[in-house]
Amino acid sequence: MLGGVLSGTAAAGDEPEIVGGRPTTIQNHPYQVSLQYNGKHICGGTLVKPDRVVTAAHCTDGASVSDLGIRAGSSYHSSGGPLCRVGEVVQHPQYDRWTTDFDVSIVKINSRCTGRPAPLAEREPATGSQVTVTGWGALSEGGPSPDQLQEVTVDVISREACRRVYGSYAVTGNMICAGGGQDGKDACQGDSGGPLVQNGVLYGIVSWGSGCGRPGYPGVYSNVAALRPFIDSNL
Repeated sequence: MLGGVLSGTAAAGDEPEIVGGRPTTIQNHPYQVSLQYNGKHICGGTLVKPDRVVTAAHCTDGASVSDLGIRAGSSYHSSGGPLCRVGEVVQHPQYDRWTTDFDVSIVKINSRCTGRPAPLAEREPATGSQVTVTGWGALSEGGPSPDQLQEVTVDVISREACRRVYGSYAVTGNMICAGGGQDGKDACQGDSGGPLVQNGVLYGIVSWGSGCGRPGYPGVYSNVAALRPFIDSNL
């Protein structure tokens, strides 16, 4: 699930999608939006104010604002709900496209968008607790992507365990990890930038990983609590 949706920096097979999940509706996840590039879905995002969306920096890196749009209030990324115009994108100034650290952008919308904003986490989710990921990404590694929103529940794992898989320098304090179990549940391509929530609170942003649903390889998410200073300053 590595970054680089627009900039072309991603390694093949290393971007985020919902694997092992089930169909759901926007009524269950009213904060979910689709980030679109020239009218086509490229990433997920989370409505955090009526005119602000949080997504991954690797989803907006290199994009012209005039080419971006936000579809909100629909269970389907291709239809329904308003298509909101983007006025500005603020990418984290320390975002690193090679390490995917500080992987967060704020998308400012020209008008209020349909949906219910998600509150932002003030702390990391507890290790072993369950979190939910949603998006329109592929249903299997290299497989087709659905038009209807999907959801999957995964377990949070410790940063130390995640570092044993990916390396101590790859997983920073700006990241949290979840999944990687034998059940093959994960996020992957097309889900990048989308929400990882617990009880409706936004704890993470789909960022990177190795493949999709591979046992022993957790998904890595931008840590919303750690990135709150940047997020809050742009709301």
